[in-house]
Amino acid sequence: MPIPKVPVDLRASGLRRTAYDLLLDAIVRGDLAPGQRLHDEALEARFGTTRSAVRAALAELEAEWLVRIVPRKGTFVTELDLNRGLQAVEVLAGVTMRAVRESAGLLTRAHLDRLTSYRGRWLRGADTMREALLTSQEDDGLYGVFFELAGNPELDRVRDWVLPYVRRVRHHLVASGALDLAEALRIQRVVVADVLQGDLASAADRLWEGTSLFGEYRHGALADGSARPGVALSRDLVADTIEAAILDGTLVPDEPLPETELMGWLGVSHTPVRQALDALANRGLVEQQLNRSARVARLDPVTIRGTFIAYGVLIRVALRRAMRLDRAELLATLRPHQDRYGSEPEVPVSEVNAGLNLALFGFSGAQVLGELSERMASRLTWYVRDEWDARSRPDAVRLSAELRAAVAAEDDAALDRIVKEAYDDLPFGA
Repeated sequence: MPIPKVPVDLRASGLRRTAYDLLLDAIVRGDLAPGQRLHDEALEARFGTTRSAVRAALAELEAEWLVRIVPRKGTFVTELDLNRGLQAVEVLAGVTMRAVRESAGLLTRAHLDRLTSYRGRWLRGADTMREALLTSQEDDGLYGVFFELAGNPELDRVRDWVLPYVRRVRHHLVASGALDLAEALRIQRVVVADVLQGDLASAADRLWEGTSLFGEYRHGALADGSARPGVALSRDLVADTIEAAILDGTLVPDEPLPETELMGWLGVSHTPVRQALDALANRGLVEQQLNRSARVARLDPVTIRGTFIAYGVLIRVALRRAMRLDRAELLATLRPHQDRYGSEPEVPVSEVNAGLNLALFGFSGAQVLGELSERMASRLTWYVRDEWDARSRPDAVRLSAELRAAVAAEDDAALDRIVKEAYDDLPFGA
């Protein structure tokens, strides 16, 4: 279908953010259909904004698998892939469960009143539940409370990566009548009741039940056409070069990144530099401020710890998926990597960890987890290079043995403890 012709005035607000919000809403609602080509000029006219704002919004949507940018062909809305949607839902459930647990002891009367108000407005019955799901009320009105209290920007970052696609799939399932409204209503009522009664652990556990609303587990390739194109875009080459310079120490933490100097260094125009900095900021390697040069991110201990906690959530979600499969095959897949902790003492623990985690993500069949892990891998490598305690090797040997035992015994509580020790209890940011 064509892009609507009625102009929207964005001049009174942030052009880029508003353009993003309107584009996202149009894709979620299906006003911009799967496979539709998006022309910059038409979007500029529709939103009454600048080309740079439109392109920045499209780049952000591409990172969220909602559009794909094909060199020399154009930008297209991705196909709706329910498999990707389920994987994104599981990641969202994982980070939300963590935020709920971290909110223990922090809820005030004002927070409880917000939850009570949400229940009274949206959980009255199937009709209000349907309206709430179609308009994404739960994201801020219910679960947003816990992300605010958790105060971990890295959990927020992972949530922001997957939430737009979840909204798209959720809207599709509700609008088509494929989502069980009665079950969604029951789960949300129980979550709110558990929190109001002070049982946040139970509330967190209930959240995983909600993933079943989005369909059954699938193990196979994604088919939404959102894979990175074979021909690299200029902004990707620029981003990769800047990232490599950060990781090897050429660009140090908190160093300014003036766009004109980057243009001269890399021999490119302003647009790919700005888009590359946006992408690196999205991954946490660069910090941006209005009307100031971007800077290399700081090696802040609290942020480092928050990143490891968020990465641990991805590991736990991968283990949940993997445990549905053949456990003997899972153990056989992980064993060669685990053996390296003891058999190859010259290999850094971080390198063995990376191989083990990649094997786990691959076995789980969750490409979304693999893609999110890749986004976080550079920062983890950067942090580990400067902060990792070399004494962690004995702990890695012990934890890998405990992991094998927990998988063999299907011991979810033990898996929770192991992941917590491996990714929460680190020697920085406590």
